[in-house]
Amino acid sequence: VELLGRIEAGVQFTVAISAGPMMANVVKGITSYDQILSALVTWAQAQPADSPDIFSLAVNSGLLESHLSSPKKWAEALHEYRPDLMSEQVSLEPFSLALDQASDATPNPLMKHAILYITAPPSTAMRTALPNLTSQAVQLGVPVFVWLVAPPSYASAPAVEPLIELANSSGGQFFNFSGVEDLPSFESYLQPLRYRYQVNYHSAITRSGTHSLSLEVRHPQLEATRSTQRFTLALQPPRPILLAP
Repeated sequence: VELLGRIEAGVQFTVAISAGPMMANVVKGITSYDQILSALVTWAQAQPADSPDIFSLAVNSGLLESHLSSPKKWAEALHEYRPDLMSEQVSLEPFSLALDQASDATPNPLMKHAILYITAPPSTAMRTALPNLTSQAVQLGVPVFVWLVAPPSYASAPAVEPLIELANSSGGQFFNFSGVEDLPSFESYLQPLRYRYQVNYHSAITRSGTHSLSLEVRHPQLEATRSTQRFTLALQPPRPILLAP
């Protein structure tokens, strides 16, 4: 190995909010929605101005912000979004739009995607459609962190199983927020996704054909081995270029 380095590629982070009447529940003088909003805005305002992350915001009415490089502007968009919770109807539209964002090309090809899907309990129609959207998330390789805003009893209800499956299958996490729990840390979701490791090594391959590559890491605190990967490589002879007659 000639070089081993860590690259901070950043994350394309989309928050999808499917607001509904249950988010208007008041605990200790504040609605569940406002608790979540406050946590999001506070976190966004604390991000450095030169953050490599990209931010988007999708709600029931559509895509409010897309591919913002400024966490401050994203925080402002969050703060300005004030849905009428009692008249809002829970929808899969925000999550569908978030998946569209995850399928877009990023400024850095090494950048990963993550979706935070905040929703009230899904309707019957939503539960029927969720498996297809779950498959899309898995195919895109985007982890979906699902926050269900509902009383604790909903976490074990059969109607919520598609949301739990969405989180588990995509590599995200499921969280049931009734207004009294501590909200998870956004950094615990995004920090592991921000970095990639780059390895440069001198290859001993001298001919075209099918070859194999394996990876072994030895460290005082870690020993890991990656199963052998086979690949096909076509080597071409050098093409000399005449620079001067």
